[in-house]
Amino acid sequence: MAQDQGQFGKVIRIEANAFQGDAGRITFSENPVGTKNPVYRPHNYGAKDGGISVIFGSYFDGQHLGNRSQCPHGANPDGCVVGKPNTPLRLARNALPTFIARDGSNPNSPSLSGSPQFNGPITMVFDKDVAGVGLAGGFFNASRSTAIQAFDRVGNLIGGVKNLHEGMEYLALVTEDGQNAIAGLQFSLVGAEPAGYAIDDLTFALASQLNRSQIPSLADVLAAPAVKPANGAVAKPSGGLSDLFGAKKPMAAAKPTPSKPAAGGAGSLSDLFKTD
Repeated sequence: MAQDQGQFGKVIRIEANAFQGDAGRITFSENPVGTKNPVYRPHNYGAKDGGISVIFGSYFDGQHLGNRSQCPHGANPDGCVVGKPNTPLRLARNALPTFIARDGSNPNSPSLSGSPQFNGPITMVFDKDVAGVGLAGGFFNASRSTAIQAFDRVGNLIGGVKNLHEGMEYLALVTEDGQNAIAGLQFSLVGAEPAGYAIDDLTFALASQLNRSQIPSLADVLAAPAVKPANGAVAKPSGGLSDLFGAKKPMAAAKPTPSKPAAGGAGSLSDLFKTD
């Protein structure tokens, strides 16, 4: 790479103009301040029926918060996540919640915060695989302190991008071949961040919702077969958000309504959370 873009793995760093107008967009003003682990179905953020649903939590089932010996030098253990996610990709039920919070450092407040406020990780799972995800992160007081990292449906890390500047920064990525392979995204510490962080203005897109002309590495890529999970693993098709929870009642969420099974993602909302 001629210029370091803070990207790693099999992703390409992109800008906001890489998303078409029909991509999904969540501002976190759709629900009241204080909402924990919000759930967004298409109608919650103004998308058409059959769109993508998203559920939030702290980290994936199989992961946990690290300690100082496990985390990068200077990283606060409250925001440092370690461990490989279990298969299928789901959120850890017993983790501290994410929640919508007023944020004086963000001109477009409210934001979504982890726990403790402005110091915990934020993780999301999509009920259908997507090709690209972006968000506004900050307010950063150090460069390369945080990263967004994309995972496939069986818990393999696809790749990620780090913040390169202080202040508010747009962090976004797309799979290197532009195919729908991202089942979940995690925003967490990868270095020392002295003053905290949150996310806002989340955007996510299927391959068909990307402006490939704005992604030079993809501009000449022709349609390719669907990406297979790494290591020969087979991703479980999913039909709706309840498959991303377990059998227990989901934690506080935006008033859910029954959804029809949808191919190519999670089976239902409850399956996006671990059973125990």
